[in-house]
Amino acid sequence: MNLGFLGDIKNTIDLLFLGFKVVVLVFLVGWVRGHLGGGIIATVAILIIGWLVLFKYFYLFGPMAVIYLILIVGGSGVIMDIAFGRSMYLEEPYIGKDLMDGRRPPPI
Repeated sequence: MNLGFLGDIKNTIDLLFLGFKVVVLVFLVGWVRGHLGGGIIATVAILIIGWLVLFKYFYLFGPMAVIYLILIVGGSGVIMDIAFGRSMYLEEPYIGKDLMDGRRPPPI
């Protein structure tokens, strides 16, 4: 059965999932090697955890990996700016004499 344009979209989505799984595998290898070193135990752990994360339970670990990648690349800074930065814009700015009083030392 020829799906035409929909087949192209499906192939593109499959390719994106494959690329995302490769990125998750690279992060997994770095994480395991950072904790266990580069021996045979680390290689076996990478194979077992990689199979579980990438094939068996990807529906569970996929969204967790997306959140982890967003936090790693700096998304947490954006979230903090949104959460705590709004108070800066809600305060009234100092104008005129109030500004000058804030810069002078208190009288003795």
